[in-house]
Amino acid sequence: MLTILANQLRRVVIAGGYLVATALIVPVFAQSGANIAGNYRGLMTKCLGASQPNICRTALKELVRLADEVDAKRADWETVEARGDDVAAKGKEAEYGVAVDGLNRRITDFNRDVAGVQKFR
Repeated sequence: MLTILANQLRRVVIAGGYLVATALIVPVFAQSGANIAGNYRGLMTKCLGASQPNICRTALKELVRLADEVDAKRADWETVEARGDDVAAKGKEAEYGVAVDGLNRRITDFNRDVAGVQKFR
């Protein structure tokens, strides 16, 4: 009986040790590497303050339009999927994927263009 109790106590101590180690290590990995929203605020502020802010405004309007399109495609896809029409849902999912890819490409272009505007200031 004493042996069983000692084994259980040892398991509790080991489990507690793992819990403490996890609590100390996991926050290191959970911290975000980059503040994406902050970076974009900075990019947009610099872009709008550049010598040709209309170019930036046009690009930002395009990004917003594309983001709205992505949101609309996602809503269409979810609506069709909720009805249980798998064939139509796959088509809507493909349309959503194309819209996301287009937005991602335009964001990449925007980042490149803004970096160019900042270099030539």
